[in-house]
Amino acid sequence: MLSNRVEVGGSSFATNLELKPSHLDESTIGFQRQIGASMGVGARFIYRKWGNLIDDVRTFNPDNTINRQVLNYDEAERDYRGMQFTLEKRFADNWNAAASYTYSRTRGNHFGETFTTLGDYLDASCRTTADPTVGDGGVISCAEVQNGANKSGAPTYDRPHNFKLAGAYVRPVGPVNFTLGAVTEMLSKFRYQKERTVNVLLPGTVTNQGSTATYYYNERGSDPIEGMEWFLDTALEATWKIAGTHNAGFKAEVFNVTDRQEKLRSNNVVWCGSGSSAACQTAIDNFGKATARTAFRGGVAGTSPRAYRFSLIYRF
Repeated sequence: MLSNRVEVGGSSFATNLELKPSHLDESTIGFQRQIGASMGVGARFIYRKWGNLIDDVRTFNPDNTINRQVLNYDEAERDYRGMQFTLEKRFADNWNAAASYTYSRTRGNHFGETFTTLGDYLDASCRTTADPTVGDGGVISCAEVQNGANKSGAPTYDRPHNFKLAGAYVRPVGPVNFTLGAVTEMLSKFRYQKERTVNVLLPGTVTNQGSTATYYYNERGSDPIEGMEWFLDTALEATWKIAGTHNAGFKAEVFNVTDRQEKLRSNNVVWCGSGSSAACQTAIDNFGKATARTAFRGGVAGTSPRAYRFSLIYRF
């Protein structure tokens, strides 16, 4: 590897002049069939695999400073497999609709948008004083923490079942054109796993280096939130033709009609292998619970409790 070495924040940073861009390879095979004059069905299989994933790897220099390299990390893996079925009704007889169901799975050990902790401090030991069942009395190889078998699995956002349905009905009543539409989606909730923060030790010592790592007790993503998330949005529009292509109207929309605010994820994921201490027993008792607003629908970005929107429309 060609590199230039510089000092950044007290650590040795090696720039990689042979870094390759990461890429995504996708293969798709599908089938579509028209039924009658306005119906169509389809099915397709999608496979995606990420290659040349880039990460920064941190190791210790002989003087215990940190050596950081940005490289194409060979152990980094991520792939996606999905099977999608579709049903479409083109607009005819005043209505149209579209439905789809997707079963998918994402697996790997690298799911970060940029750098992850994969490959970090593999030459050191990690320690927790809270749970002696981790490793040997709370001391475990950082290689097991960062690159162990449990770090491979499903990411938080892996939601295998996804059903969507949308439709609209159009009906003229005198000079007014009414359109009623609805969209609903039902999908699996988020995943999590049993985990705990551990401290990175300086090589050959029991002194905390200052960095931390996350130890997984079980396979990544092996604890999905039970049940399905779903919502229903509706809209009603009334328009009047003024002249030529000019139309004026009014639109009312209701989002999350049933005001669902159920639990979507867990924000208590800390675990303990034994309830030998009060802190460990508390972690065990609270594991999997949702105690923050962001863990429920309406507190997560992109979701909301029931909401309304009214619009005046002028099209030309």
